[in-house]
Amino acid sequence: MRADETDASLWATAQLNFPITERFGAGLLVQPRIRDKISELQLVVVRPSLELTLVPDLARVAVGYDAIQTQRSNSNLEQRAWQQLSLRRQWDSLAANLRLRLEERFFDDSDAVGLRSRIRLDVRVPVTKRLDLWLHNESFVTMKDTSEGPSTGYDENRAFGGLGYRVTERLGLEVGYQNVYLERRGRNLINHTLRLGFSLTTPTLFGGD
Repeated sequence: MRADETDASLWATAQLNFPITERFGAGLLVQPRIRDKISELQLVVVRPSLELTLVPDLARVAVGYDAIQTQRSNSNLEQRAWQQLSLRRQWDSLAANLRLRLEERFFDDSDAVGLRSRIRLDVRVPVTKRLDLWLHNESFVTMKDTSEGPSTGYDENRAFGGLGYRVTERLGLEVGYQNVYLERRGRNLINHTLRLGFSLTTPTLFGGD
């Protein structure tokens, strides 16, 4: 894919998971993103969510809300409501997950509501008992545009390769490289991104061990 511009960024993710029952739980993600060759804070994503397991080890649904505060001279807020279906398949030690997400996007400077679909396929391959190789690709398609967001059509792709390490049963770490391709009005951008993250899962509130 040809790019008019390139950049280097850092995305640092903190993911907290709060199981309420064996099949229902809540989550909270906080993710600052630093751009311009990892020198300037671009935005901060705050993402609370609720998730329900329909079929254990096979199908889950989730709903959530994103607040995305952009750090610019004209700082603005994008808000998103989203709905999601995840389908999981296991072959011996290899695990694959297909995630389908629909987003409704609300911008500070527009009364219109944008609509975007996201499709992500990820694969986890165990390297050791605690270390996994993680690969995923996610494509974004804008179905209804606004004056503030991308134009209708394909507008972004994220390809990621990295490692996940389980420190304990409840604490995990992640490091990897992500190639982000963005199609924007009049220009295309490739963003070479270092991703760092940790996830923490609390004990199940009701019905856990």
